[in-house]
Amino acid sequence: MIPNESNQILLYLQKIVNQIDAIQEKVNQIDAIQEKVNQIDAIQEKVSQIDAIQEKVNQIDAIQEKVNQIDSMQQDIKELKQETRKISQSVAVLEHEHGEKIQALLDGQIGILEKLDLFESTLNSHNNILDNHSDRIWNLESKLGIV
Repeated sequence: MIPNESNQILLYLQKIVNQIDAIQEKVNQIDAIQEKVNQIDAIQEKVSQIDAIQEKVNQIDAIQEKVNQIDSMQQDIKELKQETRKISQSVAVLEHEHGEKIQALLDGQIGILEKLDLFESTLNSHNNILDNHSDRIWNLESKLGIV
């Protein structure tokens, strides 16, 4: 081989080696980019998981709000029960007091009715006496000729 040809082949091989090195460098860059893409995909997966977790936290917040509302309702129910007991006690006292008053009124009414019956009986008796006297007076007047 000719030294010049050898040099050219060496130069040509050197160019090929340089091109292979450049290609290898590009492949290494692509691999690095692919690694970054994989990392981005992993990060994106983590972000999706975080979004799902945030949604669960929002649901928990909504549930907690409902629990707070239930607690408030339970307190309201407890207060209503206490008020109902107070009202029931007040009603019992009123029923007792009014029951006594009503009984006194009914007793008074019975006494009045009994007196009314007595007055009515006495009045009937007086009416009978007046009727009897009236008949006697008429008989006397008719005998005397006054009628």
